[in-house]
Amino acid sequence: MPWDDPPSRPPFVPYACISRQWQHVVEAHTFRTINLSSDDLDQFSETYSNVRRRGYLKSIEYDVLLPSYSQGRFSRFETTKEKEENDRIFERGVRGLFEVLNGWEESCGPLSLRLGAYSPVDMGFRSYEADPGLGNVRTEGHFLEFPDDFEPLPLVSRITSFEVAGSSCRHLHPSAVDKILAAILQVERLDLHLYEPKMKREAMRRDHRNALAQNFARLSPLPALRTLHLHYGSSEPSNHSFSPGDLRSPNKTVDVLSIALHNLASSPDSVLKELYLSGPFILSPHFFWPGHDEESTNEKPFPSTLRRVTIEFSVITPEGTWYYTGDPASVPIYTEELRGVDDPASDPDSDSNASTDSLIPDSFNTCREALLNGDIPSHNWRTQLDAPHLDTLISAIARNVQNMPDLKRLSLNMGMQLEGFRGVAVEVLDADEESRNPPLKGEVDEVGKKRFKIWIGSQTSWDTDEKVKGEMRRAVGEDGIVTVGTWPADL
Repeated sequence: MPWDDPPSRPPFVPYACISRQWQHVVEAHTFRTINLSSDDLDQFSETYSNVRRRGYLKSIEYDVLLPSYSQGRFSRFETTKEKEENDRIFERGVRGLFEVLNGWEESCGPLSLRLGAYSPVDMGFRSYEADPGLGNVRTEGHFLEFPDDFEPLPLVSRITSFEVAGSSCRHLHPSAVDKILAAILQVERLDLHLYEPKMKREAMRRDHRNALAQNFARLSPLPALRTLHLHYGSSEPSNHSFSPGDLRSPNKTVDVLSIALHNLASSPDSVLKELYLSGPFILSPHFFWPGHDEESTNEKPFPSTLRRVTIEFSVITPEGTWYYTGDPASVPIYTEELRGVDDPASDPDSDSNASTDSLIPDSFNTCREALLNGDIPSHNWRTQLDAPHLDTLISAIARNVQNMPDLKRLSLNMGMQLEGFRGVAVEVLDADEESRNPPLKGEVDEVGKKRFKIWIGSQTSWDTDEKVKGEMRRAVGEDGIVTVGTWPADL
């Protein structure tokens, strides 16, 4: 009948044809980027068995799927046994991908790899309607690493860009990154999202920091590395009476990670041009200028190859001190935040290995956890810059700038998360670079000259030492401009 639905069209898609020429054009687009998990490796290998398709591939986003766990385990801390199984699965997943890529021709061109890992039932991946349980705290203190019997990964020289993706609850141990970097020695760009253990875990924080330093020391310099983005997530205590802990190695007077990062760009074979550090990143002035300590034998480092440097600088130091000081009695303590700290609760570090009954949830005292990590009670009494600390830092920056012949821009921000206008911004600009910060009060940015500029928050202060000013002037030369002022400019 006229009003009846028209007959359905025959399924012609299975019989669709495309010319060989157009097939190559379509495949060059279709096979350029792929997003896969470790469960897809066999299909991935078969799909790219064609040499031509391998050449089309430019980017891989790869996630290692970790084992699922029951809903009853949502409220239980991850056990040592579970962690060890996750480590084995993670190693197997990474190795599987590298074995596939190792068999491909080097002539296929550069390849970008993004690596992540998660369990399908982790927070953020399971249904929003599911019981949140312990949330991301479930895996706190556990980092994915390779087993003790690890064998080196197959070399993959085609990978020129490598990213470790950040995750809310699955973080890579620095030692795992080290073993991966050893297999991609032609990498030109690194984008690493790593996370420091919680403040309460001082020994673990020290071990991780040393492992990260060893990574760069062993691989320094990576022969082709030009760009390094390193996010090493850390926290700045809200309780300014909290002691962050000394992160230096035993019997060491300087921070080995600061030295290792400095050496990446200051060695005869380095080609590193861009360095971006965030976290906020805990560093010592030795990152800029190693000085004459026992771990540094050269009076003057080899000239740095860096052109652009951007750092989100932490207000705390590797030694466990602060770049700010003040009077604790001048600011009230928010003691009401401590309610609940003494409530009965299990140790927040408890390991559920002790019980196999997954129906009994682990208790977790969030208030006590915050206390142990310096998050409460809020007591923001460090409102003034510690002049000796800042003098040392600015002097080190100025000396390093004098040893950076190719520098276009150096930018450092510190303390921007403190209450009020108390942060510090440092900018060193080549003549043809424009400032990204708002002008200082009454200032006109003089493009065409080298500039060393420091912004000091209007609610703090810094009396610039004349020796430090002298270092800054030498950094920009006779025709350069040195400016120290306050922000915001309209106050």
